[in-house]
Amino acid sequence: MFQLSLGFLAIFVLTLFTVISSQSALAKEKSAATEAYEYGNRGNAKAAKGDYKGAFEDYNQAIKIEPNSARYSNRGTVRGILGDKRGALEDYNYAIKFNPKDETAYFNRGNAKKALGENKAAIEDYNNAIKLNPNYTDAYYNRGISKLALGDNKGAVNDCDKAIKLNPKHSDAYSNRGTAKAALGDNKAAIEDYNYSIKLNPNDSVSYFNRGTTRSDLGDKRGAVNDFDNAIMLNPSYADAYHNRGTARSALGDKRGAVSDFDKAIELNPNYARAYFNRGNAKFALGDKKGAGDDHDKAIKLNPDLAKLR
Repeated sequence: MFQLSLGFLAIFVLTLFTVISSQSALAKEKSAATEAYEYGNRGNAKAAKGDYKGAFEDYNQAIKIEPNSARYSNRGTVRGILGDKRGALEDYNYAIKFNPKDETAYFNRGNAKKALGENKAAIEDYNNAIKLNPNYTDAYYNRGISKLALGDNKGAVNDCDKAIKLNPKHSDAYSNRGTAKAALGDNKAAIEDYNYSIKLNPNDSVSYFNRGTTRSDLGDKRGAVNDFDNAIMLNPSYADAYHNRGTARSALGDKRGAVSDFDKAIELNPNYARAYFNRGNAKFALGDKKGAGDDHDKAIKLNPDLAKLR
């Protein structure tokens, strides 16, 4: 189980101010255009401070007075951050209608589609963004994530290669290229990418988690535990890191430590079927057959496919 670096929020914050910078200068004379500009500019300031609801309201007013591509795109951005992914998609559609050559609007619409699980459609938008701007680093990177989600691991590696060529310090591109390489079975190359990602960004809990998972797959359980330790230190609410550390501890014979980690994973995610199942295995090894049975029953109730492993 691997995870991707760079989430929905980070992507859209990154692009928000690229669009903002294109707005025209404030006119001297009060007019509808000036009023729309003022609402848009105030929305930008609120977004910069994290007041996304306030920014959304100001963009509404700006669009009502004088709609344009940048204002729809910016409203789409804050809608996405606020969780209204369908609304974000609608705004990006309008942005592109106003300006079919707006590479950022295509990029943002791709992000919205990716967040909705529509990865094939997202790839089409990233293709358009790249066509308009062949040096669009994050369009290559995000297209790679969508390809990875669709199982096109070689395509994901190629896109991450392009992103890294354009920006050799793109830590997330190294991390996700490592994930694609691991999926292709090239675990040693994957670890090299995770190493470099961590070197560039020592505070990336996901890269530690993924490197730990790959080390565990290679049989380096102690190295895996160390990486999960770092992931948890950076993100104490990382349920998957507790679970995977528990699995590695169990393989090393530390069944009580494993139970403790599975306990924490379940505390953080009460519907974590695999954690219940693996805790049951550890309890069984400790002689707690009743506790093991209860955990296995709970795991299978949450995920009936686990019955095959019992």
